[in-house]
Amino acid sequence: MTGIVGFVVSTGPVNFPTFARLFRDKLGCRDALYLDGTLSQVYVDGNYYGAPAFMVKPYARMFVVFEPASK
Repeated sequence: MTGIVGFVVSTGPVNFPTFARLFRDKLGCRDALYLDGTLSQVYVDGNYYGAPAFMVKPYARMFVVFEPASK
């Protein structure tokens, strides 16, 4: 994935080795970040994914994408 930012949302429990293989082997990512546990939800195409409503906590998230500085 060159020049592409991808987001993956799990609808169930996942372990780190399986999640890492998904990014490496299926999506071709060299680097990936695990940004959340079970504290929040994401809204995609009319559906909520993530923690049950009673577990949702307020928090802020920021994604920043930039080009490396020139040498």
